[in-house]
Amino acid sequence: AGLLMGLFGHDPWLGMVNFAIGHGLGNLALTPIAMLLTGRRRYRETIDLLRDRWRDAIWVLPLTLGAVVCVFGQTRWSMMFLPVIVVVLATFRLGRTGAAIGIVMIAAGGGIFTAHGYGPVWMMGLGVIGTVFFFQFYLVLTVLTVLAIAAELHDRSALLRRICVSEERFRMFAEHSSDLLMHLAPNGSVRFVSPSIRQFGGLDPEAMIGTDSADFVHPDDLALSVEALEQVRRGEPVLNFVNRHRHKDGSWRWLSSVGVPEGR
Repeated sequence: AGLLMGLFGHDPWLGMVNFAIGHGLGNLALTPIAMLLTGRRRYRETIDLLRDRWRDAIWVLPLTLGAVVCVFGQTRWSMMFLPVIVVVLATFRLGRTGAAIGIVMIAAGGGIFTAHGYGPVWMMGLGVIGTVFFFQFYLVLTVLTVLAIAAELHDRSALLRRICVSEERFRMFAEHSSDLLMHLAPNGSVRFVSPSIRQFGGLDPEAMIGTDSADFVHPDDLALSVEALEQVRRGEPVLNFVNRHRHKDGSWRWLSSVGVPEGR
């Protein structure tokens, strides 16, 4: 496109400017696509993703190609927004790979139809150079829009994977630790208790969910326990907090605790 704009410019300087703009738009549109689809790692990721999400791929990719053909294969209706919407859908279903493949379909299919005189761009009456320029500009805007969404989805997926790994590590630690771990709501009700409560208090951890932690505290230590909970609620950690907890058999066991505000 940059070569065409340069050759058809009547003014040599204007032709050079058109040439540079055309090449710049082309590089801006195609470089991100090449980065997503080239390289051994990217190729492996693409193959793995299409294999894992083949049910989405068998309808999203034909739908994207169909939208490109329907929009750029005619000159009656200006529906250039439609391929962008479908490519965004492909991005949500197939990630960066869907974004790259969708953009390639728009670039190749839309470019071929436009070069043969079809497509909504010709309805604007911009001439050959103007039509090529506008199609490239449209492609650049599509790339920037779709890749921004793809990058955000990729970051969210990476964050979700890290959260899942962290949760799995915590679960392994909680299930195999001899220390007692408890997560309390601001009102003192039990949200989580580790399985070690069976050895310490003879209680079922699942049965404790939703109960009031104060019900298991010795009456003489209750005021101190409430004060410690208020301190944690204010965002201040509590170290070496000692009180007595009731065992299932009715006896009392001394417990040294550390209270940490949620989020720290």
